[in-house]
Amino acid sequence: YGEAHVALRAGGAPSEPDNVVQPFVMISAGLFAAPRYIEAYGQPTSIEDLATHRFVTHDVINSRAPHYNWLAKHVPETALVLRSTDVHTLQDAVVAGLGIGFLERSIAQQLGMIEVIEPRAEWSSQLWLVTHVDLHRTIKVQALLAHLKDQVKKLERTA
Repeated sequence: YGEAHVALRAGGAPSEPDNVVQPFVMISAGLFAAPRYIEAYGQPTSIEDLATHRFVTHDVINSRAPHYNWLAKHVPETALVLRSTDVHTLQDAVVAGLGIGFLERSIAQQLGMIEVIEPRAEWSSQLWLVTHVDLHRTIKVQALLAHLKDQVKKLERTA
């Protein structure tokens, strides 16, 4: 909408006709809890068991993120102890042991979180690079896109 030279969007491919859309990276989410949460409340053993646990989640109904939509279908609202639109707040709440929540898998592992159930393919989300067609070929936009793509390649090599 002319607000940014480059946008990052998750979920389905943006379809605005004036934009150049490129796949960027796949985000792999998992359902994690802190060790202190597991000590206090136990670990879910099945999807059906999730209803007896506490969760932190995004506060947007109909989120573009498929894992939050999955959670809304499988966990009753009474199990949601914190909702926020800030991913850092959600991450901090999981790390503090407030509840189970979705985290990007590599970050959760670095933080020492415990994956509570096996990840599902429908939790992954494509991240897209979006530029307006009029700005896409400018030097500064191309430089930023090249830098972002290079950083992802470096991360993939070290993973």
